[in-house]
Amino acid sequence: MKAPLSLLTLCVLLSACASPDPRPDSGLQPPPDWQSAHSANNLMRNAQWWTRFGSPQLDQLIAQARIGSYDLAAALARVRKAQATTVIAGGSRLPEVRGAVNANRQKLMRGNGYS
Repeated sequence: MKAPLSLLTLCVLLSACASPDPRPDSGLQPPPDWQSAHSANNLMRNAQWWTRFGSPQLDQLIAQARIGSYDLAAALARVRKAQATTVIAGGSRLPEVRGAVNANRQKLMRGNGYS
């Protein structure tokens, strides 16, 4: 039992030392003004990507889909509910102000105090 286990351990250790063959250089260089697709400027431009087609009919169809979509309305309602819950949950971090006013008037009776 020890011999197969030690042989297996030796194989695993030797395979850990192996490295893959180096990749050949493709010679391609990215342009100097290249930016990530996830930059803030690109994200804003991609928010309404369909407007770049220049089709008013497509714009109208997407506007109708946005207005009539129950899934989007439900998602928007969930987001608003989460925002309201966050505001309510954060209320305990704000200072609390309390006040009370009390007025009392008393008139003593003449005599022994019984009526």
